[in-house]
Amino acid sequence: MALALTPQQHLCPLEALLSIYTPILECLVSHLPTSSKLALSQSSRSLRQLLHRYPRFFAHLDFRLSVFESANFDSYPLGTVYNLDRLLQCLPVDGRIVSLTLDWTAVSGSFLFNKILDRCSQTLEHLSVRGCRKVSIKHHIVPHFVYQSSIHPLGDHSGEKQTPALKSLYVYKARGVRRKPFLIDRKPADGDEPSRYLTTLAASLGIWVDLGLCPTPKLRCPRRREILRRGKENFCVPFDKRWRVQDDNESLSEVEHVHRRVREQGYGEGLMCWNCDAEIPDRCEACVHQMTCSLCEKPLCHNCAYISRAALGQAVNQAAQSTSVTATAAAAAASPAQWVAMGLVGMNPQPLNTGDQDDPFEAEPCAIRSKLLTPCCRIALGTHADNLCSSCYAQMKRAACSLCDKPLCIKHELERCRRCEGGCNRLFCFSSAENRDSGCGEPENGRAQMKDCLGCGMEVCGACRTSFANNNANAQRLSSAPSPVPSSAEEDDDGSESTISAGDGGGGGGRSVPIYGTQKASCSCKVCIDNYYCPGCWPTKPLPCEPRPTTILQQRRVMRGTVELYQIVFEDPSEPARWFTRAALSEQHPQIYPIILEEFTAREQLKDAHISFPVSTITALDPPPGFGDIPDSHIKVGVSEWILERVLAVKPGSEGADSRHPPPPNEDGADDDAQVLCKWLGRTMAEVTWERNEFFGEDTHPRERKMVDQFVLMCLHENQRTREVAAGAATATDAATDAVAAEETEEAEETEEAEGAQAETEAEAEGSVLI
Repeated sequence: MALALTPQQHLCPLEALLSIYTPILECLVSHLPTSSKLALSQSSRSLRQLLHRYPRFFAHLDFRLSVFESANFDSYPLGTVYNLDRLLQCLPVDGRIVSLTLDWTAVSGSFLFNKILDRCSQTLEHLSVRGCRKVSIKHHIVPHFVYQSSIHPLGDHSGEKQTPALKSLYVYKARGVRRKPFLIDRKPADGDEPSRYLTTLAASLGIWVDLGLCPTPKLRCPRRREILRRGKENFCVPFDKRWRVQDDNESLSEVEHVHRRVREQGYGEGLMCWNCDAEIPDRCEACVHQMTCSLCEKPLCHNCAYISRAALGQAVNQAAQSTSVTATAAAAAASPAQWVAMGLVGMNPQPLNTGDQDDPFEAEPCAIRSKLLTPCCRIALGTHADNLCSSCYAQMKRAACSLCDKPLCIKHELERCRRCEGGCNRLFCFSSAENRDSGCGEPENGRAQMKDCLGCGMEVCGACRTSFANNNANAQRLSSAPSPVPSSAEEDDDGSESTISAGDGGGGGGRSVPIYGTQKASCSCKVCIDNYYCPGCWPTKPLPCEPRPTTILQQRRVMRGTVELYQIVFEDPSEPARWFTRAALSEQHPQIYPIILEEFTAREQLKDAHISFPVSTITALDPPPGFGDIPDSHIKVGVSEWILERVLAVKPGSEGADSRHPPPPNEDGADDDAQVLCKWLGRTMAEVTWERNEFFGEDTHPRERKMVDQFVLMCLHENQRTREVAAGAATATDAATDAVAAEETEEAEETEEAEGAQAETEAEAEGSVLI
């Protein structure tokens, strides 16, 4: 039978229930966020009147916005709630509101502290304006509390200051709030820093503020070490007391908000040092991380985490007064300060590690860390490393390098290590500042000989690459071997793959090895060694392999028998035979060099013993040309081999190194400062070099010394012959000049005689005419 409610007949069942049963209304209001409560009040006129008359409906208001906060920047949407001032002015919050959260909103500071807080100063216990850019700590918050602490109620002549109802204030990241360390020593005209003054004023009024000042003295605070100090300047380090709280930026209900606020304000209180039982005040995040065990979370005070100057000086005096006989016994029971002191006076053969040598502040005694907490590894930054007590450090799980067994931190060092993906799955360490030796996983000079596949990027160690090459060679050899012919009793033509028994005899007890038509997937040539491709990427690699040598055709001794050259034949018929020195052959073909050299040696021994062998092994190619006809491109020498082929020029040391046509040497020969232009075997004319004459000594380079001396003598002989030819040419020129002059004289005399005879003839003719 339905309940008859005459006065509430016009109400819905929910409105009637909330009207007559107050506990349900109280529970509903305390568990709904602000947005849901406002939406509920707008559902009907009767419900809005009911809720507005209920005192606890406006007790807790939360208008925070969703914001992404980080250490470097904060991102939040703009223009979301710009009419919040008008909304707060319309709501009946006088004498009702207890908690007001306005984080990251555009509420005006002058409106909030002049109108809202004046109306609600007797009931408002919590106010949060974190991130409000229009609320200034200097112009709004501090003046309001200074005024509240200085006024007295009318008619109260007791002289007691009025205590506001506000118990907690959240102002971090509001306008003007300091977040970086700031200078304490200020001029008197500047006044106190607003952030520092707010903390002092709030403490005198009994208000909990989320803005704190780190109490850790001097350089023991890691954040204070980051400041480049000038002289003895004092800096204050502000921090957020709610740094442990991960804000979800969601509107909370009354119950959730109260529980969370109690938990936030309880952080950092009631902590005791596990070493000396001293009370630890709330400190910044960096100090908590530096002075707390990361696993068991046991805190240390700054006096135990670092060595004080007084303890260090006293320990130094005690260590200096003790004898060397008792030094070893005292080292076992020494305190951290005594360990450092004995290390400073040279008594302890293995002094305590006094900190990171790269940190310039570690040299100061006040910044020397004690041995009560040990970093998990040296590679991690000070703000990221896990500081562990002795028991937690001993129980910490660590990985190890597969070659040198170096312990590795799983959290910080494991990601920098290299792991082989070729099948062995071994882990290799890396190089670090404390260990000057290269790590086993270094790609160039590490013991693991790690290389990355140029195709897929897979990391493979040297052992797996060798295993790939051996397996590929075995597969190629097995695939090229003839398959056994099955007997009539074991014939099977059902298309299954053929097998070879691994046991002796024809019994069925042997292990069967399947034979597949395999494809070549690796190569041991120099190109494939320098440019590694895994077996999956090798068939499609873009780089062609280096020509693979098959046999040594012949051997020659050149340079008067001091250099051995081997003529190598390659698999590719289009590739011409080339000459290699032994070092070049071992460098470019390390896998094949011992095999073909052993084969050539055996063949030469058989030839000396007059034992016949297949002719095709040596007559497949035409006879090689003479050594002088071999181009430089067909002669290969080792990288470190510099074999002098001939001397091109010798010049005095005072001449420029770029002169290709120097003057001939002196008659005394080339001095030690002379420069020798050398042509090297197997290298082109573009690779000729000038070398000092003193480099070719009689004991170290006798052949080269002799070649230089012979070239100098040849130059002297050519110079002498040139002089003789020049002198003979000059004598012949003088004789020819004299002969030409004599002929010219004779011709002149004959001309004069002819002219005289002609004159006489003309005179006689003229005389006959006159007669």
